[in-house]
Amino acid sequence: MSIHSQAGLSPHYSIGDFSVATGETDGIFLDGHFLQICQSLCSDLGCDEVRNILVTYKLIGKYGSEIPKTALFMLSCTQDGPMISSPSEDQWFIHDGMARFDLVPKEEVALSH
Repeated sequence: MSIHSQAGLSPHYSIGDFSVATGETDGIFLDGHFLQICQSLCSDLGCDEVRNILVTYKLIGKYGSEIPKTALFMLSCTQDGPMISSPSEDQWFIHDGMARFDLVPKEEVALSH
């Protein structure tokens, strides 16, 4: 699945050439700069079973500079319910049954490439 978007997401960055490199593609959406993963993707996982999803995308600066990025997401199911986490994306929240990860950095990053 490949989604191409360069909508104005912030004054400094946008997301381009988003693609699910490995893992489930249904139930994964790019909404502006938020990656959304449906919690229902965890429903068929057994206890202590983990499913990985790797995504690739480009972080595009306002002057056209591009930085290729990857992010790993882990889906699992516990007694407390579905769990979706990422070691590379620390800012996320649950909304309407979706884990939402913000792919645009909050700090100023010089895009010098």
